[in-house]
Amino acid sequence: MTDADLGSYLWILRHAQAEAEGSADDHARALTAKGEGQARALAAAISSDPLLSSFPLPELLLVSSAKRTASTAALAFGPIAVDQSRNYYHAGSQEWLAALRLCDQRSVAVVGHNPSVALLVSELIGEDIGAYPPCSLSVLGFDAGLSEIALGDGLLLASWRTATI
Repeated sequence: MTDADLGSYLWILRHAQAEAEGSADDHARALTAKGEGQARALAAAISSDPLLSSFPLPELLLVSSAKRTASTAALAFGPIAVDQSRNYYHAGSQEWLAALRLCDQRSVAVVGHNPSVALLVSELIGEDIGAYPPCSLSVLGFDAGLSEIALGDGLLLASWRTATI
């Protein structure tokens, strides 16, 4: 199977570094200057890295309602259609899957929080991915369209961590 044979792509991104817990209402926590730099560096990697730039860019972003996820999504992916929902704030794998199964796009991104995004990657590929620090990105491929994916169906195509960008 080659990338061209894949039916769909899923970009899973943990938000970049945010203000410390307790510094504001959790939904209102903003990115730190370091977090903004992480998200901008990721944007540069998405457009210039030979591996990342070989995958179809997301056509839709599913984004938690928290300020830090919205900021990360905007800085990393730019002006793309966004579905931002409070339902994604504490979403687990089953909630993310339910949202993804409603998508008819070939390439979609999820921008959320740990531990749910790390668990989503692990469950979709069927193996533990380990640590998932702020601004970590995984790109998964599936034989089927997103409306038909199930846990264990994913193929990890690329994985980026803050230290690599």
